[in-house]
Amino acid sequence: MIINLTKISKRFNYHWIFKNLTYSFISGKKYAITGPNGSGKSTLLMAVSNHLTLTDGSITYTLDEKNISPDRFYKYFAWSGPWLDLPEDFTVREVLENHFTFKKIRTGITIDLILDRCNMQSAGDKTLKICSSGMKQRIKLAQALFSDVSLILLDEPTSNLDKSGIDWYLSEINDLPENIIVIIGSNQHHEYSFCDEIIDITVFKS
Repeated sequence: MIINLTKISKRFNYHWIFKNLTYSFISGKKYAITGPNGSGKSTLLMAVSNHLTLTDGSITYTLDEKNISPDRFYKYFAWSGPWLDLPEDFTVREVLENHFTFKKIRTGITIDLILDRCNMQSAGDKTLKICSSGMKQRIKLAQALFSDVSLILLDEPTSNLDKSGIDWYLSEINDLPENIIVIIGSNQHHEYSFCDEIIDITVFKS
């Protein structure tokens, strides 16, 4: 997959979030979008996923030399972010089963295996509302990391994770298929230290 950003800009009222950003994301690489809180990292992730109307510029998606229509692109990516809501009355297992009703699960992966790899073997029947914030974050990440997609978007991926959770995240990132694009919005170096390319969003403010 190739995602081409051509002179994209986004403005809210009179405030430019980013301006004239041209970049290409290519399969097999991991990218970090960095910048301080409120600098527009999440906004850029949403623009890449076609969940945001641009002020100027265009984004094209290509897979196997064929263009993907923006309104069909939702099939090709999965994401995790602190703004992602999960159904609090579902059990952990039901949350995962519901997600993989809409997203294809990676080959060789099952719900039981996900629970095992997340170290939540005994938590499958717990309702989400009684789970810790760290457990909820692992579930959000698992939904993205175990989806069979061409692009994974991660916004502040280790929020609410302790050291063992961060180690788990880094291990699962390292175990991802090689032919996908990973884009991480973060200002925490440990979340993206392995990335191939770093994009400082503050460079594209004017």
